[in-house]
Amino acid sequence: MQLPVDQSKATVVKLRNRGRVMAVGKCEVLKIQIEGFSTMVEVYVLELEGSNEVLGKAWLHKLGKVRVDWDARAIHFVWNEEDVTLQCQDPKSRGVK
Repeated sequence: MQLPVDQSKATVVKLRNRGRVMAVGKCEVLKIQIEGFSTMVEVYVLELEGSNEVLGKAWLHKLGKVRVDWDARAIHFVWNEEDVTLQCQDPKSRGVK
């Protein structure tokens, strides 16, 4: 994937397992689309094995109030006055990251 990465914005990123990894840089504007839901985000570019994307606290904070259904592996929120549900479809996945 060719992203416009600003390498001067490299930083250390904390992972949910309490580990840390060095971000190679930051992409200021990236459009993401998940199950028909799309938005623009700022992302740090990480070199991780086993994950294409990791959506962290900053992204969740942007969504406002979010309800997590751990059993259904889904998150629910309101975006532009519409109810949105994003649900994990991969049976091998551990849920929404």
